[in-house]
Amino acid sequence: MKFIEILIIIFPVIAVISPKLLAFLLPVAGLLYSIFYLIKYKSLPLKNLDLKIVTILGTFFTFAASSYFWSVNPNDSIEKTIKIMLAVVISIFMIEILLKKQEVSHNYVIKFFPISIIIASILLLIETYFGYPIYHIVRNIPYDIIVAPAKINASVVAVSVLMWPAIYVAWQNKNLLVTSTIIIFTAIMVFSSDTQTAMLGFVLSCTAFLIAIKWPRFLLKIISILTIAGIMLSPWIAQILYNYPPSIFVNWSSASAAPRMEVWDYVARYALNSPIYGWGIEATRNIDNFDSTKKFYQITKVTHPHNFALQLWIELGVIGAILGSAFTYLFTKIILRLDIDKLKFLIASFVNILVINLFGYGMWQGWLIGLELMLIFSYIYIFQINKDTKLSRCKKALES
Repeated sequence: MKFIEILIIIFPVIAVISPKLLAFLLPVAGLLYSIFYLIKYKSLPLKNLDLKIVTILGTFFTFAASSYFWSVNPNDSIEKTIKIMLAVVISIFMIEILLKKQEVSHNYVIKFFPISIIIASILLLIETYFGYPIYHIVRNIPYDIIVAPAKINASVVAVSVLMWPAIYVAWQNKNLLVTSTIIIFTAIMVFSSDTQTAMLGFVLSCTAFLIAIKWPRFLLKIISILTIAGIMLSPWIAQILYNYPPSIFVNWSSASAAPRMEVWDYVARYALNSPIYGWGIEATRNIDNFDSTKKFYQITKVTHPHNFALQLWIELGVIGAILGSAFTYLFTKIILRLDIDKLKFLIASFVNILVINLFGYGMWQGWLIGLELMLIFSYIYIFQINKDTKLSRCKKALES
C-alpha cells in the first residue's frame, strides 16, 4: 500500500507544479495498479461499489457517447466522452481495489499528507509574492516575462479542495497545531490569489463545516435538494439573474459575477432551443452564434458555461439534467450512511466542489475531474486508516 500512500501524499505538490498532471495521475496509477492486481489475483474486484451509482454513470456515458449523432461537433463529442469515461472507469478500478483491502499496513498518510498541504500552500504563497518562480522554471519561461496571477488559479483551487481531508487526518489525531497551521496557511494562500472561486469555496465550505457540527444530516439533505432543484431549473434561474441582476454582482467590479451572468443567460437560452437531448458533449466551445446583448460581457463565444448545471443542459438537455440530479441524490444517500465525525468533513468538501463547478470551471476539464476523483480516493483511504487504527487499539486493549 506504500504506492497508494505516496500517490496521496505527493498529489498536492503535483497540483502546484503542474495542475494539468492531475488529469492523468490517478488514471495512470489506477491502470498500472489494476494490471498488477490482475496479474497477482487473476481478477479485478467488482463487488464493493454501489450498483445504482455504476448504473447512473453507465447510462450517462452511453447517452454522452450517443450525442455524437446530434452534436454540433461529433468528433469533439466522442473524443471527450471516451477520454472522460476511460479516466473514470480506470479510477473506479483503483477505488474498488482500495475498498477490497482489509488492512492498511502503513500510516505515512497520517504523518505526511497534512504536511504536504502546508508545503503546497507555502509554495503557492512563494509563487504569488515572488514573481511565480516555479511557474517560470517548470514551463521554461524567461524571468523577464510577466506571468498573470490567474495562471496558478487551478493550483490554488486544487490545494484548497485537498485541505479538508488533510484537516480530517490532523483532527482525528487531535493535533491542534497541525490543524490550525493547515487552515491558516491555506486561507492566506487562497485570499492572496486571484481566484474568487477558491475564495468563495473556502468561505462557504468553512461555513458548511461549522453548521454541520450541529446539524450534519439535515444540512446535507438541504444542500442536496437545492442542488437538484438548481440543476433542473438552471436555464430559467440564469435568465432571471440576468434580467434582474443583484446589485452586488453588478457593482463588484473586481469579480467576474456580471460577465458570468451574461454567459449563463445566452447559454441558457441556447440550451432551451434543444431542451430534450441538447447539442452534444463539448457543444459550448463549438457554438459561434450565441445571442448576447453584451450588457456585461462583449464576447459571444466561450469554451464552457462556467456552470455545470447549464453545461448539462446545453450538452445533454433535460435528460442530462435528470441523470445529473439522480447522481447527486444517490451520492448524497451514500454519504449519509457515514458517521457524524466523517460527515461534516465530506459536507465541507462537497460544498467546495459544488462552488467550483457552479462558478469557476467547465465540468469536463481533465485536471478538475482528476482532482474530484482523487478527493474521493483520499477520503476512502483515510477513513480506512482511521477504521483500522481503531480496530488495532481495540485488539491491544483486549489483549492487555
